[in-house]
Amino acid sequence: MRHIVKSFAKQGDARAQYILGNMYRKGHGGVIQDYAAAVKWLTRAAKQGDVKAQHDLGNMYYRWYGIPHDYKAAFKWYTLAAEQGYSKAQFFLGNMYFEGHGVSQDYKAALKWLTLAAEQGHTKAQYKLNNEKRNIETFAEMGDARAQYILGKMYRKGLGVPQDNKAAVKWWTLAAEQDYGKAQYKLGWMYTNGLGVTQNISTAAIWFKFYRRNLRLQAANKKGIKK
Repeated sequence: MRHIVKSFAKQGDARAQYILGNMYRKGHGGVIQDYAAAVKWLTRAAKQGDVKAQHDLGNMYYRWYGIPHDYKAAFKWYTLAAEQGYSKAQFFLGNMYFEGHGVSQDYKAALKWLTLAAEQGHTKAQYKLNNEKRNIETFAEMGDARAQYILGKMYRKGLGVPQDNKAAVKWWTLAAEQDYGKAQYKLGWMYTNGLGVTQNISTAAIWFKFYRRNLRLQAANKKGIKK
């Protein structure tokens, strides 16, 4: 079988390349374990769009399977697999966004990918999603403005919770009242469009004014730091 798989892999067959890559990764099928060879063949398959090869390659870089640890490479391959709807990759991608590994920390993106994986029945994603949601809710209820802002986004987009514009307005208001700029902008937008609240252009203008003031203060602080 090894010779047949190698033959097809060398001819460019993505599935054979994936199988051969895993043979080398695990040391199965009559080949000696060779991580470099595994990466070589999995990469060839992944570049042809083989979703399992993309995911396994992401795992190798993320978990340090005999090769240098590379979060950015893991993020790249997980993203390609996740965008094809592969739930395992969506779960790991969500985790990377939560932890800020290989990418800037982004709770919104994390919740998006974990939700997509959970909706496909990925049990670890379901657990992670519920756990993180509880953590965010706890901090929001304790008065943490950033958590309140994130929870507002969750309700606005229906990420891990039922979509609810009124709840989004509630949490954004609490954050905005603590002078959290992003929440002030979102709240202004909701009042402008009458989402989750009665449309009120005057109130929207007030929140946009606070948001612009925060932007000016941030810009001034940055200049001060540079000096």
